[in-house]
Order: sequence, then structure tokens, then C-alpha cells
Amino acid sequence: MNIVILSAPDPSKASGIVAIDLMNCLNEAGFNTQIITNAKLEKKHKNVYSIIVPIIHEYNRYKNKIVSLFWRKKTDNTNYYMYSLDIGDLANNAKKIVKKLTIKPDVFIVLFPQYFLNENDLYYLTKKTNALVLWYMMDMAPMTGGCHYAWNCLGYTKECGCCPGINSNDKNDQTHLNLLNKIKLFENSNIIPVAGSEWLLRQLETSSVFKNKPHYKVHLPINNSIFKPGNKLEARNQLKLPLEKKLIVFGAVNVTEIRKGYKELIESLKLLKTRLKEEEIKNIYLIIAGKNNETLIKDLPFRHTF
Repeated sequence: MNIVILSAPDPSKASGIVAIDLMNCLNEAGFNTQIITNAKLEKKHKNVYSIIVPIIHEYNRYKNKIVSLFWRKKTDNTNYYMYSLDIGDLANNAKKIVKKLTIKPDVFIVLFPQYFLNENDLYYLTKKTNALVLWYMMDMAPMTGGCHYAWNCLGYTKECGCCPGINSNDKNDQTHLNLLNKIKLFENSNIIPVAGSEWLLRQLETSSVFKNKPHYKVHLPINNSIFKPGNKLEARNQLKLPLEKKLIVFGAVNVTEIRKGYKELIESLKLLKTRLKEEEIKNIYLIIAGKNNETLIKDLPFRHTF
């Protein structure tokens, strides 16, 4: 079986590495796999291809920034992360992907489509190649009219519109048009959603976009030759962490994002401290992974390593 992974970021770094891990996992299982990306590749990888032409890529990068600034003035990105409102043509990326194919795909797996692919592109790909498209959901964007996190809004379970993410009172606003477009395209195409977590699966089961589609939950693979149980004392020594204390670990790329729950974490830790004896307080140590933010770290009630 031939599988093509579609992912916007460079597979050499940050979230893009997910695509490489997935390709390696599928190759080990006997599949014939390649990656097509919309990034300028910093490293060469076997069976990884980029669709970009450098000059055009720079033009599109700046265009996307301008479009984002335009929408940002109208949207509540602090809460809803409205990055998917413009469903216009993405420079014919689906056609560029077809030209880059070195294998006849049986399956496309979509990982990170932002500024790379939209529902129109995916519809084109499945119709052009007759391949199954598995849209691996990293957040709620595939099933909404534009937001990546709907919070308590249930618009995505119906037809969107009157969107709180764009401060709209119009039931026929852009999010409504976007959702109707998805429903129309997906009902008549071989595009299947895959949830990456139990939370997303629950959201998916109430989605109007995918109500007539099968629902799956699949965790992303990891390289278990690297990520595996090891000697805890040895790990603490290498990371220069206390050997005897109880460790509490918290991780987020950016703790300033409301959805990461940093405010609730601080409240919980402060509450914990009020319920402990002095010796117990001394025995707790925090580890935080992510971008450093000195303003927020000063609120931590326990000693810590960032």
C-alpha cells in the first residue's frame, strides 16, 4: 500500500518531526510511504518532497501574514484561534502535490494543513487520485467553521454562524459558509477524520461535518527505541534534578495560551501548598518544559527547574 503524508511544517524540526516519526513507523510496518510538505527543507530526507518554489513561497508567506493580520482584527484569537477563515485558493497546492507524487497513493494522511491545504484541496486530491484521505485532527479545525478550539460553543454541531470567535451576530457569517462548504464536500468524498485523543473523539462524535463518517481514535506513534522506561536516578542526575524529592512535571510550548491551563495549575499548586506541612513543602520540586516566561514563573509556589 502506498501512503502519502501531507504536513505543512519542515519535517526536520518542531511539530514537523511528527511526520518523520509516522513515516518511519509505517515503513517499518511494510508500507511504501512519502512526505510532501509546504516548507523550505533545511535537511534532506529520503522520500520527503517540498512543493515550494522559493520566490513564490516567500510571496505566499508574506501574503498569509497580511491575511492573518486582517482576520486578527476581527477575531478573538486569545480564545478561539481563528486561523482557518479564508477558504480561498491556496495557490493550487493540491495540483502541486499531484505533480510531486512519485507513487500512486492509496491513502493520504493529513497532519498539519495550516497555510498549506483546505477542504477544497482535500476534495480535489481524493477525486483526482481516488485515494482515501485520513485527516488526522490535531485540534477542532477540521470540524468547525474556522476556530481551532470551540470551548463551550456548539455551533460546529449544527451549521456555525453567529460566531463568538469573530464577534458575529450574523447567522450567515463566514464560519457558516465555511461549515456548509465542508459538509457539502465531505458528504460526497472519501475523506475520513481521525482523532488523536479521547477529547477530540468526543467532539468528533457531535460534529455536523462528519456525522455520516466513521470515527476513529489513533494515537501518534513515537520512536520507542528512544522514548522508553529507563533508570530514574540516572535520568535525574543527567538533568541535574533533586534525587529524593517528589517531582511535578508541567509542559506547554507556550504557557501564556489560556487553553494550556497555566492559571489553573498555579491555583492548584498554591492550594496544595496550603495543605502541606513545612517538610512536605520542601520535598516537592517542579519541572516545567516549554518556552520560558519569567513573568509567570515568579508565581510558582515551589522550587523549580525550567
